[in-house]
Amino acid sequence: MTILRIAVLLLVASAASVRAAGDHELLAAQMELKIARDHLQAAGTEYAGHRRTAMQHIDEALREIRQALDVAKGGDAKRPHRQVGEPSGDDD
Repeated sequence: MTILRIAVLLLVASAASVRAAGDHELLAAQMELKIARDHLQAAGTEYAGHRRTAMQHIDEALREIRQALDVAKGGDAKRPHRQVGEPSGDDD
């Protein structure tokens, strides 16, 4: 029985470290997206609307990352995933 308890503890510990590594990658992606958005903002010209559209896609990606991190922390895993361009129903 003790070996089973140790195995379960090791399994739980390894799963937590894998999730923490994934969280780190999501946080890094979040930071890079914010930097990219800043560069697009500084570009100034609209480029026939493409700059604005790119910034909207980045905003959507940032929302998805926040939702993923929320789920990783035990948040609402049943929140529906939306496609880019669908209305969110909330004002982030």
